[in-house]
Amino acid sequence: MKSLQRRATVGLILAAGVGIAFLLRGIGLEIGTGTNNGPQATTQPGNSPADLGIVADLVPSETETKPDQPKQETVELPDNSKMVTMIVEEKHYLLGTNATPPESVQSIELAVALEKVKQTTGNSQGIRCRVFYLGSSLPSAETELNTQLKELGLDQSEIYIEQRVLDLK
Repeated sequence: MKSLQRRATVGLILAAGVGIAFLLRGIGLEIGTGTNNGPQATTQPGNSPADLGIVADLVPSETETKPDQPKQETVELPDNSKMVTMIVEEKHYLLGTNATPPESVQSIELAVALEKVKQTTGNSQGIRCRVFYLGSSLPSAETELNTQLKELGLDQSEIYIEQRVLDLK
C-alpha cells in the first residue's frame, strides 16, 4: 500500500514539474529546450533566428496592402476543354484544377459549372466531370450536383466521384 502511494506521489511531482516547465517556456524562458545559453554560446545577442524574425516583422514591406484594400490575385483558370473538376463546399461549388489532388481556383455557380461540363469532350478515360467533397459539404449540395449532372445527359462513366473527403490547404 505504501509503495502505491509513493509511486502516485512521485508521478504527481513529475507531472507538476513538467507542467511548470511548459508554463515557463510559454512566457519566454528556455527551460529544457537544449539551447546553449552559457558562456560558451556562439551567437551574438540580436543575431538569433528568433530575434531576426521579430525585426523582420517590425519592418514594413513595400508589397503589403492596406487592410481596407482587397488583395488583387490573378488566378489562372484551368483548361476545361476536356474535363471539369468540381469541389463541393457546404452548399457552394468550387471550380478546381485538374491536378491530383485538385486545388480550388474560384467559387462558381452550379448553372455556370454545368455549362462548362456540357462543353467538355472528356479526358482519355472519358471522364468529363470530377467531383470532390470537402468535410464541410452538405448532402443536399452533393445530391443536387449529381442530379444535375445526370439530367445534363452524362452517364455514370463520364462522372468521377471521389469517395474520400478532400482536404484543401
